[in-house]
This record gives sequence, C-alpha cells and structure tokens, in this order.
Amino acid sequence: MFGATLGASPGGSQFAALDQSTPFAPFSFDNLFYTQIRERKGVLLLDHLLATHPSTSGVVFQYAANNELFKRQFAIAMVKMGSVDVLTGFAGEIRRNCRAFN
Repeated sequence: MFGATLGASPGGSQFAALDQSTPFAPFSFDNLFYTQIRERKGVLLLDHLLATHPSTSGVVFQYAANNELFKRQFAIAMVKMGSVDVLTGFAGEIRRNCRAFN
C-alpha cells in the first residue's frame, strides 16, 4: 500500500492512501490509480497535474485504459532504476535544483 502522512499531530498521524481505488489491498497491483486521477480523485496536487498536464496526460490515459501496458512499462522502469549507480560520499552531490548541477 502506498500512502502519505498528512498533517502529523502530537497524538499520532493521519494517513491517506494515494490509491483510493484499492487502498487496503497490499497484494493488488493494478492501474486503477491512473483511472482515479483521470476522474480528478487524486490525493495530491501532483496527481492532478500528472493527469492534466499536456506532457503527461497522454501517458495517464494509456495506463488507465490498459492494465497490461502499465504493468509491462512499470517492469521496464524498475529494471532501469535498478541499474542506476548510487553515488555516495564525495562522489555525488545533493542538487539545489534538480535540473542543474551545483
């Protein structure tokens, strides 16, 4: 289950599932998140922007319409992420702006 802690309070925290369609199904892996954000039911502002921005709305539409495409592309992305070398110590840097070197 993927979620976000919203407005942590001294007595505990409030948790909001980012996937409102299958929030308590930890073994469910599907594309319903994309259907949800196309219906403007996203939890975060980023969800809304992902579904409405011209550069990403087409991908959101494709993933919402085709669960197998979403799963295939997710697997490809995970393999790519697994091949990224993590820089540690003085070999890397924390960027002040993600789009530019410090």
